[in-house]
Amino acid sequence: MQQPKVSIMIPTYNQKDYLRNTIISVINQDYDNIEIVISDDASTDGTESLVDEIIKDNPDRDIKYIRRVSNLGHIANYHDTLQNIVTGEYVLNLDGDDFFIDMTYIRSCVELIEKHPDIKLVFARQGTFFEQNNKVVYDKVNGKLPQIIDGNNFFINFTKGHTIPHLTCLYRRKDAIELDFYSVNIISSDWESILRLCINSKIGFINRHVGIWRRHFSNESRSINIDKLLDNLKYITSVSAFAKNNTRFSNRQLVKWKKKMLLRNLIREIITLHFLDKKKLKKFLARLKNEFPYPYKILIHHPYYWGARILCNHRSICRFTFTYVIKQQSILDDLELFTKRKA
Repeated sequence: MQQPKVSIMIPTYNQKDYLRNTIISVINQDYDNIEIVISDDASTDGTESLVDEIIKDNPDRDIKYIRRVSNLGHIANYHDTLQNIVTGEYVLNLDGDDFFIDMTYIRSCVELIEKHPDIKLVFARQGTFFEQNNKVVYDKVNGKLPQIIDGNNFFINFTKGHTIPHLTCLYRRKDAIELDFYSVNIISSDWESILRLCINSKIGFINRHVGIWRRHFSNESRSINIDKLLDNLKYITSVSAFAKNNTRFSNRQLVKWKKKMLLRNLIREIITLHFLDKKKLKKFLARLKNEFPYPYKILIHHPYYWGARILCNHRSICRFTFTYVIKQQSILDDLELFTKRKA
């Protein structure tokens, strides 16, 4: 019986130093029917010659290389690759600087989703590799989720601290196209797409750390752009509107979800800016007050906001909170390393 084809999208831009490791981690998967699509967003670092070399060394592998004539930006690159280039029944996006550490993961995903056809998404856990000190951190978040999850229950409880690592998400291409994945050009376009997919579906969860999210100083998510931070609130309002039109959740439930998600997102931005640039923190709060008064009121009147401001000034308590309460030690490690580099 023919295995379903799985397309691994590898969007990349000037990531030659990391890309070989990414591609080889896919080649080494123990699942045979994989289409690897490297979508190069007009790199200028010799990416093309590297990929040509890998293709020549692996003639038995289905590896496609697409080079953009001009730079689209990473979200548009995701969108076009999914819509117009990959051909697999299932798709997973692996950015050009991330990689798998579990060589059975794709096979495990396909076996689970084929066994349970009502599952629309399978995801797992990830580790974070910090290039500066050569350290890998495995967060405790998501550790107690069941293998089969009701998507609506997961969605409404997402505010409790769950996360969905994008590099672990395998989904049906037809479902993603139907929902127009990666159509909102914001930082959290992946979460905006994936949370909509969770609604009215089943989700599969594999309780293993299967891949590594690489943190280095050229990551786009490290840049402090207040316009992008504010624009990113769209992922919450977009998903909330989608749930309102497509579920039986009451208006009260969705208003509560939206408030909690806004608070969660804004608290994280406050902590990030506190560590990285206190001047931009003041500008961020001022613009939030003037341009987004509803989220600002939710934030400024909540004790979590004042608690977060105090927490940031007490590093030992802050570390305990991120490690054992939030269960995402990697966030704090990332901020501390970046702060040391700036100093």
